[in-house]
Amino acid sequence: MRVSIIIPTYDRLGELRKVVASVRDQQLPRGTDLEIVVVDDGSSDGTQDWLASQNDGSLLRIVRQPNSGPAKARNRGVEEASGEIVLFLGDDTEPEPGWLMAHLEEHRLFGGERRLAVLGYTTFPHEIESPFLRFINEFGSQFGYLLIEDPRSVGFNFFYTSNISLPRDEIVRLGGFREDFPAAAWEDIEFSYRAVKDGLTIRYQPRARTVHHHCIRPRTFC
Repeated sequence: MRVSIIIPTYDRLGELRKVVASVRDQQLPRGTDLEIVVVDDGSSDGTQDWLASQNDGSLLRIVRQPNSGPAKARNRGVEEASGEIVLFLGDDTEPEPGWLMAHLEEHRLFGGERRLAVLGYTTFPHEIESPFLRFINEFGSQFGYLLIEDPRSVGFNFFYTSNISLPRDEIVRLGGFREDFPAAAWEDIEFSYRAVKDGLTIRYQPRARTVHHHCIRPRTFC
């Protein structure tokens, strides 16, 4: 199997370094090939130069485009990807050890002839945890993991592209993400609405964990 990890990024070089390093450290199942597709969505913070310095011809593929928003960046990543399974990460969601294995094991066990997406769990770093962050992460204001009633069949509104995987062919067949969504909001849920209506199943696997390196405070969140 070949697997593509797609990371759209815009002006988050500090966080992106952690994400790419953690992906490179992931353990792979035997017989699995990995590529990391980073789509630089017009960054101006040195991201392009850093990516060029990391491109050693092995895992990393670099795509650059004018700033066009996350939907178009993800679609471009899918277009460039060669994997049967694609995993979407945010440029500030750092995978923990075992993240990739947990995703791929779900596909191995429950994919088969089914059209399957696997949702992982994203949380905030321990050092910045607070009741506010726990609330928006677990109860639907940003994510809603504690609202998931059946992890074997998750509703379309839990399709979070900070940590999710599915067959590349599914995205292509459904036309990808709508590019008239200019910001990082609801474009992933809109895609999921179409996909689930068309027969996609979403399973939740909380062992596929990422850490969200993003400082959010009540005033800025509102």
